[in-house]
Amino acid sequence: MADEVKPASIDFGVLIAFVAPGFLAFWALSYVSEQAGSWMTSASKENQNVGVFLFVALTSLSLGLVVSGIRALCTRKWLFDEPVIDWSKVTSEKRLLVHDVRNGLYRHFQFYANMAVALLALSLVRFITRMADRMAQPPPTAVRQNVGDTVILILMLGGVCVLLLSARDSVARFRNALKTQDLLKENAQ
Repeated sequence: MADEVKPASIDFGVLIAFVAPGFLAFWALSYVSEQAGSWMTSASKENQNVGVFLFVALTSLSLGLVVSGIRALCTRKWLFDEPVIDWSKVTSEKRLLVHDVRNGLYRHFQFYANMAVALLALSLVRFITRMADRMAQPPPTAVRQNVGDTVILILMLGGVCVLLLSARDSVARFRNALKTQDLLKENAQ
């Protein structure tokens, strides 16, 4: 287990990998929670205070970690074989290289894959809630709005596909970089 220990740090890559996807998850939550919707509205106002910003940022970070957990469960099992760094082979000379490779490639993978999960959730929640709202509207209005919502849904699902392809590319480049430096842990589960 000693070879599993890795240095802990919070940097820009970590924030991007979790906060941006968490914000999309928060946006999705605002469709089904009045409280989340009011926080999003408060955060978008011009005269907001620092407290609202911090609350939305911390909520986004928290939801981003949840999204990342869901992504890890789904992608490791069905989509990606995420490489693992063999920390027992990381010497003091290679520590900076590992840091750069992780932030340059693995954090991008996390961002792309987490954004794909969050965007998929946002797409589905938005589509379902909008369809439910339309059931109470007169048919001509509902048809016109359904076409627009369908186009947006298709674009969002296309975005999910692009994000998953980007994640696949980033994880392959991360694996290759680890393999090149002989830092790839074999048979990691």
